[in-house]
Amino acid sequence: MSMRMKTVTVLFSLCGLSAFARPAPRAAMAARLAADEDVIGIVHWGLNTYTDREWGYGDEDPALLNPAKFDADQIVEACKAGGLKGLVVVAKHHDGFCLWPTKTTEHNIAKTPFWKGTGNGEQGRDYVKEMEQACRRAGLKFGVYCSPWDRNNADYATEKYVDTYHAQLKELLDGRYGDVFEMWFDGANGGDGYYGGAREKRRIKAGYYRFDEVMGFVRALQPDVTIFAGERDDSDLRWCGNERGFVSDDSRATVVRTGGFCDGKFGNPDYVPMRNAGSPDGEYFRVNEADFPLRRGWFYHEGERGTTKSGAYLAKLYVGTVGNGGTMNIGIAPNKDGVLDADDVKALKDFGELRKALFAHEVKSGEKFNVVVMREDVTNGELVDEWAFVADGNTILHGKSIGIKRIRLLKEPVVAKDCAVRVLRGVGAPKVSYTLYRADQAVIDVILNAKGDEDETDTAKWMTGKAHAPSLLPEGKTFKLAWSDEFDGDRLDESKWSYRTNFWGRRAYWFATPEDNAVEVKDGLLHLKLVKKADGQFVSPQLQTGELVWDVLHEENPKGFWPLPKREKSKFMHRYGYYECRCRLQQMPGWWSAFWMQTPMQGCSLDPRTAGIEHDIMESFEVGEVIPHYFHMNGYGADYLGFCAPRKPKDMPSEEFNRQNSVKLDEKEFHVFGMLWEPDGYTFFIDGKQHGPKVGLGDGEAVSQTDEFVLLTTEAKWYRNDRMTGQGVPELDAAAAAGDEFVVDYVRVYDLVR
Repeated sequence: MSMRMKTVTVLFSLCGLSAFARPAPRAAMAARLAADEDVIGIVHWGLNTYTDREWGYGDEDPALLNPAKFDADQIVEACKAGGLKGLVVVAKHHDGFCLWPTKTTEHNIAKTPFWKGTGNGEQGRDYVKEMEQACRRAGLKFGVYCSPWDRNNADYATEKYVDTYHAQLKELLDGRYGDVFEMWFDGANGGDGYYGGAREKRRIKAGYYRFDEVMGFVRALQPDVTIFAGERDDSDLRWCGNERGFVSDDSRATVVRTGGFCDGKFGNPDYVPMRNAGSPDGEYFRVNEADFPLRRGWFYHEGERGTTKSGAYLAKLYVGTVGNGGTMNIGIAPNKDGVLDADDVKALKDFGELRKALFAHEVKSGEKFNVVVMREDVTNGELVDEWAFVADGNTILHGKSIGIKRIRLLKEPVVAKDCAVRVLRGVGAPKVSYTLYRADQAVIDVILNAKGDEDETDTAKWMTGKAHAPSLLPEGKTFKLAWSDEFDGDRLDESKWSYRTNFWGRRAYWFATPEDNAVEVKDGLLHLKLVKKADGQFVSPQLQTGELVWDVLHEENPKGFWPLPKREKSKFMHRYGYYECRCRLQQMPGWWSAFWMQTPMQGCSLDPRTAGIEHDIMESFEVGEVIPHYFHMNGYGADYLGFCAPRKPKDMPSEEFNRQNSVKLDEKEFHVFGMLWEPDGYTFFIDGKQHGPKVGLGDGEAVSQTDEFVLLTTEAKWYRNDRMTGQGVPELDAAAAAGDEFVVDYVRVYDLVR
């Protein structure tokens, strides 16, 4: 919002101020600051919108992009109503899909139903062009995001891809889309992906993208552009280090050098601690850009309905970002129809109206005010290091940096005839201006007391090294998270998990107890360990969210099961949804791991629909190998029945079937195992890809219709049937001595939204 600032006489303490200059903004950034283009948006829409993912793998079908009523003007006008001055349009995300008709790859919008629709004459519909034209019509600036990481391109991590990427940037910036006010470079680079069918992990080295060249030709093609690049010292804008909209009260644009960025680390270890606040001793002028999504995620997800940040909370974030010398960048996520949801439109409108209400009434000295806006002339850099705002001789506000802008809301109105900004510490001869406003105190209170989602996004966690990988949800369906454990604490969450210590009515001495210290939670991971006890016995943990009735201990009751001892209430039960675990398998032989589900009453009747079924989502009996997904029903005795996915021919021995259908995996890497449980069957996934056909309604099969609990288990071989104690077994000795582990990143359970 443009504000008329009053240049005032600045009062200095005796701090020895002298002629001095600090890093100053480039010409393009200075012009943008002068125009108050400090509230913008970044629009995420594409194949991820239809696959319900934040990061696409790169193998998505372009045919998915088929919105019913795409309307660029509706999106842009909603943003304009929120007071946004420009939009950065994501032209290519990490999935490598280009939302314009590029000549650099076949994986682009020209392969979609959207392109074939009516729009730009015979050319087809160019999403980037339609967004650009809508911005021009609405009077908003137009910017571009183009991901360097490309999980689709077979040449990624080779020099050939770098040439392709440079060509993509030049297509977007050569004038066919007009003037570009901001070029946005993402820091997410390298990892697993489709890569033309290779389906592997690829890493890049420092300097891979030849960004020195990129910065040169970007500014040559677009002289008035500002560049966001969190890892580049020569960018105009930097990442603030979070995606919650948090900027330090005394944040400044001046910041120390990054030292480059590679493998998730900055070359200068001093940069990260100073990334948000900046430093008066910094060498570069790079404005803090606080980007955060309007909803829970950057892309639209049906399961995130109800998570839209309110207009009041957006206004609070505005005061905390722009009001602390930064730029506010709101993530805009059009839905599958190609428009903004009504909740998002309303939130943006409310935000715009609240900002207008804050600054509608400018007042003079001697009048009541409750909003103070201060600004420093940064032509020679940010020179103020400590300040006080004085009203009739009383200090009512105090801080360190003024810089681009400080906005302060007062909890109670103030009346003063004589106001001034007193510079207590600084260098050179700062020029500071301020403006006073009177807003309805109810508006101030609404903004100051606004509540919203303060959780960090998965993207920010990845960038700061605190990430759990995103889920690999099945395509074509909508899910909502129902339960999860991300193992972010320093101990097992016993409100979610119990130790399984009994096995079919007796104490299983080879199952670990808490006293065995075989479970550890650290660095966001669950570690399940094989432990050799002092008596030579081997134990490993089994964790569960419920309990099988047959496991209830009855050894001391000579009459058998009755009467049963007191049972614990299940901590989590669920049916129908998607069940997912990301884990790293054990590295050494002698023990095994599993992720599975069952009902407490499995086998209590011969109707598996009501008595439930054991679902083995992942079992790894050998290093680097998982066997097919098995189902067990009707108990474990004479009435036992079982089936598996893929289906086993009746005349094939189980050992031969397992040998042919087991999946070989790199045990040194994390893998994702999932099961989609629907009323009409089960579908399994490994690393996001379907494994075998849907099963459950075939001959000899069934689908459980009752709630079941989740298990994460490990077990030393040979113990279960008492064939041997495990003592003296070389494989167990070696695995325990090496500290071998089954490591889990997360377990997540999703409701299937109908």
